[in-house]
This record gives sequence, C-alpha cells and structure tokens, in this order.
Amino acid sequence: MMRPLVAIVDDEPSILRALKRILEANGLCTRTYSSGEELLCSCLDELKCVVLDINLTGISGIETKRRLAAIDSGLPVIFMTALNSALVQEEALNAGCSAFLHKPFSGHRLVDAVQEVLAKSDA
Repeated sequence: MMRPLVAIVDDEPSILRALKRILEANGLCTRTYSSGEELLCSCLDELKCVVLDINLTGISGIETKRRLAAIDSGLPVIFMTALNSALVQEEALNAGCSAFLHKPFSGHRLVDAVQEVLAKSDA
C-alpha cells in the first residue's frame, strides 16, 4: 500500500526540513515547497494533504488555500502560523482549513493533525 503524500509549504528551509523529518519518521511521504506559488505550479494529483504556513513570502497561505479551492482540488489544508491572532485564525477557518496549529507546536501535535485529516479524507 502506498503511503499518503503530504505537502509541506513554508518559506523557512529549517522548518521545512524539521517538519519533513517528523512526518517521514511517522510513516508519511512528504514533498516540500518554499512558497504557495511553487505548490500551485506543481502536480497536485498525488497529494493527500497540505501543511501550509499562513505567513509566506509571496502569496499568503490563506490566498494559496483560496486558489486551491478555486481549482476544486479538494485537498485538506492544515494551517500553521506563529501569529497569535484570533483574526488570523478566523480567516483561516473561513478559508476552509481542516486544522490550525500555532508555532511552535510539538511533533506529536503535527502528526496527530495530519493523521486525523487523512483519516477523514479516506472515510
């Protein structure tokens, strides 16, 4: 059985590497992107979930999610952010995120969120 492919989008290389290590150590395959534009220009067909930073260089994570919805990708999105703002969280929820993580978060919290989203999408 093929392992689910999870996209990770963050403009901080060290965060991309850390999240990739955590998810792959927990049996998931990952593909990393340094921007929303890079994700949107890639082949989305194989992806099962996107872990997406809100505060990106270029288009924001929320705008990236809106563009994914506009092309009817159906991809569940887990937003992550270091911004501690109720307004940002509300905007993310309104954009249709499947989960919301405040940085810094534990590896267990990330893995649990991804596995929960993947289980819902398989149901």
